[in-house]
Amino acid sequence: MGQSNLSIALKESWARRKALEKRVPVTFTDAELKKRLLAGIDVIGECWIWRGAKRNGGYGVIGILKNGKWYTQSTHRLAWKLFRGEKPSDLPFLLHKCPGGGNPACCNPLHLAWGTAKENTDDMMKAGHLGRSRHPESYEHLRCDGHWTRKKPSKVVRGSRINTSKLSENDVREIRRKYALKLANTVVLSKEYKITTVQVSKIIRGVNWSHIPFDPALPAMVIKPKRKSPIKRKAATS
Repeated sequence: MGQSNLSIALKESWARRKALEKRVPVTFTDAELKKRLLAGIDVIGECWIWRGAKRNGGYGVIGILKNGKWYTQSTHRLAWKLFRGEKPSDLPFLLHKCPGGGNPACCNPLHLAWGTAKENTDDMMKAGHLGRSRHPESYEHLRCDGHWTRKKPSKVVRGSRINTSKLSENDVREIRRKYALKLANTVVLSKEYKITTVQVSKIIRGVNWSHIPFDPALPAMVIKPKRKSPIKRKAATS
C-alpha cells in the first residue's frame, strides 16, 4: 500500500527540521559571541557604541543562544565577560567610565569598572544620566516625536470632541476657577457637574484635560489629602 501525500510531506518536514538542528549550534561559543557583538558596534572616538536594540536607559541588549534557548543580555556586561573575564562577587554594578561622562551604549571593556550601588548612583548623577542631558544618541529609540499624534496634534480626539464627554472646555476652566478662588470644594463641584470627586481632583491637578492650559491669573491650587479614618490611623500607628 503506497504512502499518502500527507505522510510523505510530514517525513520531509521532519527531515528538514533535523537538518536545521544540526546546522544551528545549541550554545554560542565565545568566538561566535564576539563576532555577534562586534558586528553591531560602531566605533565613535574611544567608545564602542552599540547600534542594535536597547532597553530603558539606553543600555544595549543582544540575543544569545544557550542550551538551545534564546536569552537577552546587556551588551556591556557581555563585553566585559568576553574580553576581561568574570565579574567580582562583591560588586554587583558595572559602571561606565567613558571620557566626558559614561555612555550607557558603550561596550568598550576599557571604559567599564565594577562598583557598588552608591558608586553607580553617584556616577549617573555626575554623568547627567538621571536627566538624560548627555549622549542623546543613546536615547534616540525612546523618542516619540515621529508618532502621528506629535506630527498632527489637531487630529487627536480629546476633550468635548469625545462623544461620551460630560464636560466642555469652558466647564473645565470654570471648575478650576471656582476651586482656585475657594468658591466651591470638590464635593460641591462634583454635584454641580455630575461627575465624581476623583474626576474633579484630576481636572484641578491637570491629570485629566491636560491640554487645557491653566489660567496664570488664578492662585496656585493645592489638593488637601484625605484624612484617614480613626480605624486606619490606629492601625497605622500600632
